[in-house]
Amino acid sequence: MSEAIDWSATIAELHGIVTRSRRALLTGPVEVDGDSIGATLALATILERANPELEVVAVSAVPLPQRYRFLEGADRFVAPSAVTGTFDLAFLLDGVRHRIGKVGPTFDSADVR
Repeated sequence: MSEAIDWSATIAELHGIVTRSRRALLTGPVEVDGDSIGATLALATILERANPELEVVAVSAVPLPQRYRFLEGADRFVAPSAVTGTFDLAFLLDGVRHRIGKVGPTFDSADVR
């Protein structure tokens, strides 16, 4: 039998990290799809509401397909080559590390990922 997770403590810890952070990187697999786009946009909204001073940078290895460009916030995605500086937080949405492409080194250098 597995040990129960204390979600309240975990969420409180995550909230503390988010509120202390200044920059967050959000990325997904290079084979961008609706799941990764939606997850990235949703998390960006949550993070910005938790910390209005947080700069959230959403990265897509390829331009978003036309069929997803109607989504609110779809224009916020940038190419890996446009990403500069360091990040306090990095989130990988709907993918695994080896599928994030050129943004990998920036992702790996974030304080918390």
